[in-house]
Amino acid sequence: MLMYKRSLSLLILILLFTSYGFGQSVQNISRLKISLNELWQFSKSDTSQQTSWTHVSLPHTWNSQDVIEGNSGYYRGIGWYKRALVTPADLKGKKLYLWFEGANNITDVYVNHQLAGSHSGGYTAFCFDISRLVKPGGTNELLIKVNNAPDMNALPISADYTFYGGIYRDLWLVTTSEIHFDMMNYGSEGVFISTPAVSDQSAMVAIKGDITNNGSSNKKLKVLAEIKDAEGKLVRTCTCAIKSTAETTTGFVLNPLQIEHPHLWSPDDPYLYSVSIKIQDVATRQTIDQLTEPLGLRHYRFDKDKGFYLNGKPLKLMGTNRHQDFQGYGNALTDDMHEKDIRLIKEMGANFIRIAHYPQDPRILEMCDKYGLLVWEEIPVVNEINLTKEFSNNAKTMLTEMIRQNYNHPSVIIWGFMNEVFATNKMRNVVDRPTLLSKTTELAKDLQQIAKKEDPYRSTAMALEYTYAKEYLSTGIGNICDILGWNLYIGWYQENMDNFGPFLDEWHKNFPDKPFIISEYGAGSDVRLHTLSPQRYDYSIEYQENMLACYYKQIMKRDYVAGATVWNSFDFNSYGRADEIPNINNKGLMTANRKYKDSYFFLQAELSKKPILRIASLNWTNRAGRAIDDTSDYCIQPVTVFSNLKQIELFLNGTSLGKKEMEDKKAVWAVPFINGKNTLYAVGDSLNDKLETDFRLQPHSLSDPAFKEIGVRFGSKEYFIDGQPGFVWEPEQKYTKGSWGYLTDSTEPLEMPARFDVRNTDNDVLYYTYRKNMSKIQFDVADGQYEVELLFIDKLPDNEFEIILNGSAAYQYPGAEQERTAVSKKYSVQTINQKGITITFNKIKGDSFLSAVRIRKVN
Repeated sequence: MLMYKRSLSLLILILLFTSYGFGQSVQNISRLKISLNELWQFSKSDTSQQTSWTHVSLPHTWNSQDVIEGNSGYYRGIGWYKRALVTPADLKGKKLYLWFEGANNITDVYVNHQLAGSHSGGYTAFCFDISRLVKPGGTNELLIKVNNAPDMNALPISADYTFYGGIYRDLWLVTTSEIHFDMMNYGSEGVFISTPAVSDQSAMVAIKGDITNNGSSNKKLKVLAEIKDAEGKLVRTCTCAIKSTAETTTGFVLNPLQIEHPHLWSPDDPYLYSVSIKIQDVATRQTIDQLTEPLGLRHYRFDKDKGFYLNGKPLKLMGTNRHQDFQGYGNALTDDMHEKDIRLIKEMGANFIRIAHYPQDPRILEMCDKYGLLVWEEIPVVNEINLTKEFSNNAKTMLTEMIRQNYNHPSVIIWGFMNEVFATNKMRNVVDRPTLLSKTTELAKDLQQIAKKEDPYRSTAMALEYTYAKEYLSTGIGNICDILGWNLYIGWYQENMDNFGPFLDEWHKNFPDKPFIISEYGAGSDVRLHTLSPQRYDYSIEYQENMLACYYKQIMKRDYVAGATVWNSFDFNSYGRADEIPNINNKGLMTANRKYKDSYFFLQAELSKKPILRIASLNWTNRAGRAIDDTSDYCIQPVTVFSNLKQIELFLNGTSLGKKEMEDKKAVWAVPFINGKNTLYAVGDSLNDKLETDFRLQPHSLSDPAFKEIGVRFGSKEYFIDGQPGFVWEPEQKYTKGSWGYLTDSTEPLEMPARFDVRNTDNDVLYYTYRKNMSKIQFDVADGQYEVELLFIDKLPDNEFEIILNGSAAYQYPGAEQERTAVSKKYSVQTINQKGITITFNKIKGDSFLSAVRIRKVN
């Protein structure tokens, strides 16, 4: 408590002597914005009457850990935040506002036990006037209730991402004069800048806004706008006179400003002007309020047959989607983390980003303006709607908030408002599907009308999905927006990735007047999984890269496809999803903690205008394999290099493996890995890249004294790397004499494994796959002492069998009574008479199966 009081005293001093201008009276400050991120106490409870509070700082979410497998459960409910706020004594003639960048999902704010306001929606900013509730020169209590419990009237109802709770973005105290730009304008700053006409020769800049007079007298005001270039040189000015009536909000419109020979903004040259807008008191000539906004001058259009044009030149929009969470942080990222994400996307060579499925931190659009990423931003009307008036009103309000708050960002070219809205139907027990489709279409028309009224200069879009394509056509909803986005996973959720292009051609005919953007495409991948034979739904790094490469070719061949955004930039949390890592959607080009996957390098080589050279398999630095024969001390495995250079030479341990011409920005070498450390070195022009790989070489014959250890996954063609020890589990194979493998009477092909949260392990992926009805597994090891570990899932219903190890009964299945639990059984085995290790199965009922075997030579 003493430390808390000292911190609070320090904050008071900062507020009074630093933030207010080194001793200046608050009366002399026109606008002051101070973060309130520190000194909060937090409690997770239905009521604020708690004695158990913890100290937290903002941004904060209470779900950063409980959505991760192995924790106590995903809490969706109420959280309380409280802190003291000391306000200066000289507040006369000043207004105080609390401005939230975002709190998820429904927020009630109390100041000194009085309700200041409520807000529904976790992804847009909102503002409350607290002037009448605070005590000047005193200590005030801020108490904030945030609720992320399921709510059928709040957006979204359901979605494939986690609905984190908390005040997960910055919170600000804003102090203004009684006369100021409207702070209560849907969370915006009350000033809107548009560029209705731009060309290489000239640009028109239009400025409008609202001014609030909370004083008791009328005022004659002047609004002054100054446009400066990136170097700070004044380019144009404009003024207008305003008669401001007491206790009213008055709109203003400045005469359009014309800039001759403008420096145009583009992804290759994101040139930014700035606009300073001031309110001046005509009588005193004092500046009462002031804002500075970005200005980027560009013009664009979409063509139904030729795609996208920026500043009169064709440009294929290529990039990614982005969710806002990070491993271990939930969605409570720092500004620096948001900025780094945008840099990573830009460094890949992207020129376009879809901010899915909701408006994100203000730093995101600021960095898109700065680094040069064109933006599709949308509200979270995801999967389905509710038919209530409350839901509809919340959607309309959030759309208005998003547009007004982000209106001044030149990077934004598309407002989106629906994603896969026919995908699910939690209302199916309440209303029939035809009614739901009709009402959804009506809402789409309303949202389109709002978007065009709020911003007639930008395009609108929605994202459709493959499964319900015919309903999007028959209902007419697909014709409402300016642009159709398609979320397509043909080759992942549906078979044959080569069918992607023909699907587009068919639906281009069905929607002949609509430009197309591939709003989502991709495949799941786990950096721990690698394979020499990629196949659909195996979650290998190699299959993801193959699928994205296949899509890329088909996208680039079709001019009518304006652009495409990979799903997703980064792996992200999606509570309840069953991929290779429970509760994680792993379709990212990078992991949730921003480690590169091969697909990032593939796209970087295709998209970047800078020279690129990267050795793939950055996360496959632990490998294993069998020597090619009894006389060789190496195993051949492929290594890929991605580059936009013409030719690359690859070296292994200082020896050249030859030069290769790049084909589709990549080349593959057959690399003879030796046991132990292997150094790969790629060279092209002035670029080079290096990768160290540790290889566990299995002798061609297991009876060789060099054999030490092996781990095998059954029902799988993928290598699995256990991240911490770096142990490599190899894919299964049929038995060959002198080696190892399975013998089976079954001819069943490998099935796509069911994925779920496996209890009692962090390596769920080891237990997803298994081979059924094997008669025997044989390892032809030399005589000696071995440790044998058997891994399988317990308990799968309707199966009963016995496992026999070298003639002795080892395990009776079922064992444990808890379903979907990882079972690991270790045995000490002495082999004699060159018979090796034999695992056989005695079926009693149903199927026998085994997920993995690990064998380690003891002596």
